[in-house]
Amino acid sequence: MYQSSMIKHIVKYDDSKANDENTKSLFNMLMKMFDKKNNDIIQKKLSYQ
Repeated sequence: MYQSSMIKHIVKYDDSKANDENTKSLFNMLMKMFDKKNNDIIQKKLSYQ
């Protein structure tokens, strides 16, 4: 399972270096999508048990 912190580590993304607000917001949107997708997957797995 990928959490946003792991993905940030993998892509070596540093918030302090992203001075472009568009870049920041795009990345944050991606992180939310990853987290939401993982949460949906986890919920489905739990409901099958």
